[in-house]
Amino acid sequence: MTAKPNVTIIIPAYNEEEGIADVITQLQELSEKENYEILVIDDGSTDNTHKLATDTGVKVFRHPYNKGYGAALKTGVRNAEADFVLFMNADILNE
Repeated sequence: MTAKPNVTIIIPAYNEEEGIADVITQLQELSEKENYEILVIDDGSTDNTHKLATDTGVKVFRHPYNKGYGAALKTGVRNAEADFVLFMNADILNE
C-alpha cells in the first residue's frame, strides 16, 4: 500500500505544450526524494498539452473546454489526496 502523499502539487494548464513536460520532469525529480503527488489539470487545451502531460505518467484531469483558472484549481483540490496543496504554473522552468 502506497502512503498518502504529504503534498499535492496542482498544475493548471491551458495550451502549455512548450514547457509542460519539462516542468513535470523537474517536479518528478523532487518527488523522488519527498512524497509528492503531481496533478495536471488540462483546462480544455487545443494543443498537445494533454498528451505531453499524460506521457510523463502523472495524473492528468481534462476539462472538455476551457473553464478558467479557478475551475482548474477546484478540479485539482477535489482530486488531491494530500492534506496540503501547492499551486504552480505550467510555464515555469528552472533554466
